[in-house]
Amino acid sequence: MAFFRKKRVEQPLAEKNTFLAGGSRFEGKLSTDRTVALAGDFKGFIIAGKELSMENGSTFSGEATSGIFSLYGKAKGNFNCRLAQFFPGSHWEGKLSAKKLQVAKGAELTGEIKENLNR
Repeated sequence: MAFFRKKRVEQPLAEKNTFLAGGSRFEGKLSTDRTVALAGDFKGFIIAGKELSMENGSTFSGEATSGIFSLYGKAKGNFNCRLAQFFPGSHWEGKLSAKKLQVAKGAELTGEIKENLNR
């Protein structure tokens, strides 16, 4: 019996997404034209050209701008996006400017929400 290994094909660096693993902490500014996924703790400023996903167990404090904002964890701050999605068990507090808003049963939102048709 023969075993064959698939040849690993590396993505070009520009096509990779940014991920902060659970248990990690980051403070500062992060900017990318791609997707950012947070499973750890982040304090600061994020610009994500495609999507900013804050996973269950993550915490965020600061400001963020993204195409799509998906929250499963806890976030506090100012957010500007085209689509904001809040999933069951998520907790959000702050100011939100979005073109579209989706809120699942069990999500908690506190603050100011403004419709932004220009995004």
